[in-house]
Amino acid sequence: MQNSWNNTSNYRYDISVDNIVITGDQAKANVTTNESWVKDGKNVSFVTTSRVTLTLSTGNAVLLRAVSQVTIN
Repeated sequence: MQNSWNNTSNYRYDISVDNIVITGDQAKANVTTNESWVKDGKNVSFVTTSRVTLTLSTGNAVLLRAVSQVTIN
């Protein structure tokens, strides 16, 4: 796998969170992550869209559940 990165460049990573609903000590939100890079001169992207449930534990958000869809271009 390490060799597959030899001809890549311009790696980028973006994460966005929206549609947050808080109920008690849990929150639900939409999370989209977008990884992109150039491999052998071609643009590649890996997008994950998730609906997540988080809870509060010792001052930190902890992921309880995620339902995801992955798109590879």
